[in-house]
Amino acid sequence: MLRQGLIFVLSCFLCHIPLSTLAESVIPQKLVLGFIPDESESALRKRYGSLITHVEKQLKVTLELRFATEYGGTITEMKDKKVDIAYYGPKSYVEASEQAGAVAFARILSKDGSEGYQSVIVTLKDSGLKQFADLKGKRWLYTDPNSTSGTLIPNMFFYLEAHIDPAQYFSHVGYSGSHQNSIVALENRTADAVAVSDNLLRRGKENDWSVDAEKFIIVWRSELIPNSLFAYRQDLPDDLKRAIETAFLSFRDEKGLEYNGLVPAKDEDYSFIRKMLAYQKRLAARQH
Repeated sequence: MLRQGLIFVLSCFLCHIPLSTLAESVIPQKLVLGFIPDESESALRKRYGSLITHVEKQLKVTLELRFATEYGGTITEMKDKKVDIAYYGPKSYVEASEQAGAVAFARILSKDGSEGYQSVIVTLKDSGLKQFADLKGKRWLYTDPNSTSGTLIPNMFFYLEAHIDPAQYFSHVGYSGSHQNSIVALENRTADAVAVSDNLLRRGKENDWSVDAEKFIIVWRSELIPNSLFAYRQDLPDDLKRAIETAFLSFRDEKGLEYNGLVPAKDEDYSFIRKMLAYQKRLAARQH
């Protein structure tokens, strides 16, 4: 009876503690934020520097940044609990949700106010490759196996719309490791065609890699894809997750140089990416 009374008193006490006070009690001194390498480390630091500063101020915490060398590295680090929060693309998020318990909570809002982007197949203007049919027998580069716009979406176009097997259609098929690397390979003429995010293509001049939009031709463009996002580990304390959401979603890029801010994200926002990924896995299984 005494034990039940104590539990009742404690419950009443907790109900009157503000959420911010509860959150502060579970926020550690440091949180680890991981990034997939869709751009170079310096470009990612520049792009998300203001957001990182804002979140650290809001949570009164230090954010330790971890930059993986491949997309799968960020997924593995979250699975191994070495990362608390991560920046993912749509496909890498779906993989992380299944393998590492990642939960989407904030999606990038583009400078123009859109919540999505497109995969584009790009060639050099002076190459004479002006349409997809011109790419037969040429050198092709994906970005990373876990990239949405650099691998998954163009692959679905190849098999479902163009009805080609890239291994047979192109003279060489490879992976560059990132969107930035693919564009550089195209500029250096070590690849004839690449698939990248149109957002990253547009941002090239603003970062530390040289992109002159006048050099390129877009020979194919996908439907709109939900923007990249931030996700936290499912096993974090609920109060901490709510505090993280509040901190990230209250950010606005006042200068408007990189993006307008963040909007709430849910796992179901990426359902069609999950369906595409399942189809790709079935296709790969049949090929083997």
